[in-house]
Amino acid sequence: MNIGTLVLSIIFAFLAYFAWKREGETNTQRDVADIGVSTPVLAEGYFERPPGRDVVYLDFDGVLHPGNSESFEFRDNFERIVRRHPGVDIVLSTDWRSSADLSYLRGRFSQDIARRIVGCTPRLNGEHARYLEIKHVNDKFGIDRWLAIDDSSELFPIDCPNLVLVDRYTGISGKGELIVVDAFSRAFA
Repeated sequence: MNIGTLVLSIIFAFLAYFAWKREGETNTQRDVADIGVSTPVLAEGYFERPPGRDVVYLDFDGVLHPGNSESFEFRDNFERIVRRHPGVDIVLSTDWRSSADLSYLRGRFSQDIARRIVGCTPRLNGEHARYLEIKHVNDKFGIDRWLAIDDSSELFPIDCPNLVLVDRYTGISGKGELIVVDAFSRAFA
């Protein structure tokens, strides 16, 4: 990184911070992105537009690639499934939302799929934290038809009917892909 890029990054970070501060003192700022300058994600999550009626909540690690490999080798499988369901919006529930802005995260996908990524869940704590984050978004936007594709069962209540649990090392490939295809067919028919 050259000095000019560093100076611009610092300026943009300050501008983003002060813009966020003007939005209200009750909101909490997310961690500053490790990748580029992030849009502050507030306690309510971050949405460029409200999600539609049908939503899939997407984790990255263990879903789009094995473990934490960051290879996105199963991304094409996910995109192929989502293209069969054009009315489904995507909300990111991945931990990546804590360290990267929405533009960067969308850049991991083909353009047609990236346009369907409408936002990110908030970061909440507690037992079954990811489920609580999703429930918060569902309640806020009145969503009742949804799936969560994840590899971490402990982040959801036991027997959560909307959880599509995939193996951490095989994600959306092989048997995992078939499970996701079946879940989409049942949820979004």
